[in-house]
Amino acid sequence: MTIRPFPACAALAGLALLLSGCSVTRTISAGAYRTAVADGTVAELRRLGITAERRPQCHMPDTGSPTVVRITCTGRTVTGQPIGVRGVVTAADTSRPDEHYVITVAGREVLRKSCLGLGCTAQHTPVHQHEPRYENGQVPEKPARHDG
Repeated sequence: MTIRPFPACAALAGLALLLSGCSVTRTISAGAYRTAVADGTVAELRRLGITAERRPQCHMPDTGSPTVVRITCTGRTVTGQPIGVRGVVTAADTSRPDEHYVITVAGREVLRKSCLGLGCTAQHTPVHQHEPRYENGQVPEKPARHDG
C-alpha cells in the first residue's frame, strides 16, 4: 500500500469550508480529513522509528457543534502494539482552526502536535527529554505502579 503525504490541516481547511454545505460534500470532506489524519499518523510514527501495520482506522464522533471537530483513530504497530490517536479542532469553521493531536502506542504518549504529516512544520511538544527512537519499533511497557 502506498501512503501519500497529505497534511491533516489541508483536509481540515476543506472540511471547514464545507461544514454547512450539502451532506454529500460533507461526507467527502470528512473522509478526506480521516484519511489525512491516518496518513499523518503513519508519517509521524515513522519519524519516531515506529512502523504501523497499516493505516489506522479513524472516525469522527458528532460534537453537536460546527466549530468543534473531534477525531479518534486506532491501529497496531508491526509488533502488535496498539496505536491510538485523539484529535480535537476548535474554530473549525474559520480560516485559522486550532488543532491538537495526541498519539499513543501501547498506552504511552509518544507525540503531541498541532498538526500531523509530512507537510506539518510544527514542532511536537516533547514527551521525553530527547527525541525517542524506539528499538525495533517497540515502545517499552509502562512501569508497574506501586501504591505504597
